[in-house]
Amino acid sequence: MKKLKIIINRFSFSSEVMIFIIFLAFLLSCSSLAFSDDFDLGIKAYKDRIYVISLKYFNKFLEETQSRDIEKKILSQFYIAKIHMMGGNIREATQIIDIIVKKKKVLVKNGLYDAVLIMKAQSIAFFSGIDDSFAYIGKKRLKAKNKESWDIKLGIIKFLANLKGEEVIDEALLKYQGKFEEKTEALLYLMKVEQLLRNKKGHVALSLLSEKIEKEFEVIKKIPSLYSFYIFLNADAFYQTGEYGKAVEFYKQGLAFEDDPYIDKGTLIYKMGVSLWKKKDLNNPFITQFVNLDDAFAELDRELERPGVFYRIGTGEFTDSLFMDPLTDLAPRLLDYFGRSKNAVLELKTKSVAIAGLLDYPGEIGETIVSWSLNAPRVCKKEEGHAATIEERLTAAALCRQRGYRIGLHFDPLLYFTGWQDEYRQTVASIFTHLKGDDIIWISIGAFRFMPQVKEVLKANHPQTNITAGEFIRGIDGKQRYFSAIRRQL
Repeated sequence: MKKLKIIINRFSFSSEVMIFIIFLAFLLSCSSLAFSDDFDLGIKAYKDRIYVISLKYFNKFLEETQSRDIEKKILSQFYIAKIHMMGGNIREATQIIDIIVKKKKVLVKNGLYDAVLIMKAQSIAFFSGIDDSFAYIGKKRLKAKNKESWDIKLGIIKFLANLKGEEVIDEALLKYQGKFEEKTEALLYLMKVEQLLRNKKGHVALSLLSEKIEKEFEVIKKIPSLYSFYIFLNADAFYQTGEYGKAVEFYKQGLAFEDDPYIDKGTLIYKMGVSLWKKKDLNNPFITQFVNLDDAFAELDRELERPGVFYRIGTGEFTDSLFMDPLTDLAPRLLDYFGRSKNAVLELKTKSVAIAGLLDYPGEIGETIVSWSLNAPRVCKKEEGHAATIEERLTAAALCRQRGYRIGLHFDPLLYFTGWQDEYRQTVASIFTHLKGDDIIWISIGAFRFMPQVKEVLKANHPQTNITAGEFIRGIDGKQRYFSAIRRQL
């Protein structure tokens, strides 16, 4: 714009030409902002771990800007290479890495140069072997955040094992025996167990845990990150072998570890829940209402104290969040707690219209989300018993939105039947007669799936249903699912 002003000052133009030049400059600046937006959106999607969307924005940025912003171009290429690496597209990643590794100045400025060198080492390991990769690490004198280079080497071994199997770890243990610290060797054995579990070899993993790793136990126990990894692997191994009582005990121990690099607490809690259900602790016909809310709030207080973490607290996993509210008055008590929370949102899931406690609540509701499970009209009528109709649920949703609540919608499970497209279109059309797009914070979609033993329970308790009568395959999590072609259609 500065250059444009100088040109305008040197020459005299008619007002029409002046307006055109200014308008053209405005368009160019908007175009530049749009391209910059693509880069920023790519970064945001990457941080949110939505890698497919991130890849789309970075590629769009590169296509449209060409070489106008060299630094952002290099950063976009870095993230594209990183995503390809994580996705196992090593050849595509390597082509980009070989280009950007020469752009040291920009990468150092953004703190990414070592990350590119590590990706280069991973690429060498994949194509040429661990020895060549380790030689490259030595040549570049790479260290991981002031730690020894073995931390990077272990990362390379794990990266390669994820792509090629536990044999990579066996090879490393054989080649470098005697060169490890005790903790490094212990971690390698734990990584081998992890690979065995990844390949559904639970019994072999348990055997290794009990025979070899018991010898390393004293070393493992002294290092919190290794010990928590050991606990989690034991829980997973017992889970895979069907010893759910033992799995639950280890999962409970795992919950005690804070900020652990090896434990995804969401996965841990989910698996513990499934283990309890399979162990029959949660598989009973009675509705249970827990009344020790003060204990629950005290636990939440401790968890929500963690800085820099935002929580979505979900309810409705095992029962409807609201249908008993006229009896229990639970929702207002939850709102008392979450309405003032600065780093957590509450989601209530329901198929009911028991919203009086929400509408009449006099205090702050914060960012509370009220979500409804929706389905095709035919499914709702035939399979959902005494639940509210689709129209009743959406009317309740509209009233909650007027009160200020955010609205979530869950199409889960989607069922496959003759005429399913038209039926689900009816439900979608009904949504927008009650709500605007901006009223809805999220929509989730999931195809019908179930544990095999559920089929017999359904036959006994709901003999009229035929939802399990189609063709299903068993997934790696043990659940029965529609064939992938049907899931994609849904």
